[in-house]
Amino acid sequence: MDVEITVKNYRCFADEKPAVFVLRSNSFTGFVGVNNSGKSSLLKMFFELRDVFAHLTNPKHIIRMARGPEPYTFSIKQPISDLKEIFHNGNDRDITLGIKINLPGDGNVEQVTELRITIPRNQNTFNIEFPSIQREELLDNTIYSDWFINVRPKQRNQAPSKYSLEDLCDAMLVLSKAMYIGAFRNAINIGTNESYFDIQIGESFIKQWKRYKTGRSTDENLAAIQLQADITTLFGFDSLEINPTEDDKSLHLIINGKPFKLAEVGGGIAQFIVVLANVAVNKPSIVLIDEPELSLHPTLQMDFLTTMASLATEGGVAFSTHSYGLAQAMADRTYSVRMNDGGSEVRDFERTAKLSELLEGLTFSGYRELGFEGVLLVEGRTDVKVFQQFLRMHNKYHRFVIIALGGDSGITEDNEIELEEVKRISTKVAVVIDSEKKSEGEPIAEYRQKFKTMCESIDIPCTILKRRATENYLAQHAIKRIKSEKYKRLGDFELLADAKFSWGKNDNWRIAREMQPQDLEGTDLGEFLAKL
Repeated sequence: MDVEITVKNYRCFADEKPAVFVLRSNSFTGFVGVNNSGKSSLLKMFFELRDVFAHLTNPKHIIRMARGPEPYTFSIKQPISDLKEIFHNGNDRDITLGIKINLPGDGNVEQVTELRITIPRNQNTFNIEFPSIQREELLDNTIYSDWFINVRPKQRNQAPSKYSLEDLCDAMLVLSKAMYIGAFRNAINIGTNESYFDIQIGESFIKQWKRYKTGRSTDENLAAIQLQADITTLFGFDSLEINPTEDDKSLHLIINGKPFKLAEVGGGIAQFIVVLANVAVNKPSIVLIDEPELSLHPTLQMDFLTTMASLATEGGVAFSTHSYGLAQAMADRTYSVRMNDGGSEVRDFERTAKLSELLEGLTFSGYRELGFEGVLLVEGRTDVKVFQQFLRMHNKYHRFVIIALGGDSGITEDNEIELEEVKRISTKVAVVIDSEKKSEGEPIAEYRQKFKTMCESIDIPCTILKRRATENYLAQHAIKRIKSEKYKRLGDFELLADAKFSWGKNDNWRIAREMQPQDLEGTDLGEFLAKL
């Protein structure tokens, strides 16, 4: 899924400065801004307008709305008490949402890739338009069948136009199944049947967890076991058991063989349990979460995000945050959200920060106090999450902060001063980059070799991988598990884009998560990780 969304007159986003952003599968999207800037509103929108997106998963609904003038009614999600809340208070115009998708489709038909949704002022109804298809065509010359719109030609010698709604409906399904998690999310004992936006809390959550642990569904039992294993690894426990209390009103934890009440272990682990259990149970398409850094030390914030993404069916997470460092470290794309002239605006966040500034934004001193030894610099942003998984399976994840060099722009001998600044913050720095070689005998590109020489001249060890790139080390069993049986591992020097069945680089970290240390035994990458 790759969807560009344009928001006008929803809450604090006026049509003069619409919010435009992109959500992608297997991708992390960050929204950075101060309090009340509107960043949470963008995530909450998918919760509040879920019924709109759900209607548009059905091609029959789309066709009916496209043909007729009658709008569709939708329900507003609680806790909204007044419909007027969702409309921009600086004008009296309608909410409009623009949806533009970029998905592979059937080459024999043209996909409907754009949709405009209009919600009339202060009404819980909506209608739609296709910007690329004129309404006159739809009304006068159209035959509708299943997933397709067949537009009859106006002249006999012209071929009919055929539009498919399949990709559009698939995108709407993803948006309708997104899970919104607000900032207050670690309450267990607040009532008998409580929900906080999309997560169950209180006793309803306890009952849900009990069903997963002891119910008849083997899949649910295994999900509970896996979640316990994930939390055990993330917090560095030897063992962990999570059970309901005798009265089903709270949780009883056994950590390293010792019993604890949930209130005794702190808000961080409580948040992990409540949120991750809800995500595991509900299997959302993507996760939308406010301030994932709350109650968590920086060492756990990135773990929290990647674990949530691994539980989402589309592997995507969008998060709002005050932490510039977290957004820069984790997000494949970052947006800044700020108030301006009475409304909010969204901009692409420029990635011009120095590596040293990024480390300081991640509060490296705090990492060091908890046992982190140094900094690992990797080639690109997608490599950050891949190496998180590689270090995790070698029990070294909580020893290195991983930062992206920024691709070719950072792999240059002119980067010496910036790397010296990194050394000032951390005395232990290592670098690993791709070779980009097309064959065994091809020499390393001169600029990469000069970068390696420069690094070593300032006592920073730099490893250039023997294979072409990080994805050339991914194991076949892990690729098949994440993708499907038709996918195969890459040859040592095969370009990912040239594979018969290729995948996106954003899938690499999910594949790496399925690997074991033995998958890298005997490779130079395995040796590099072992020596770190």
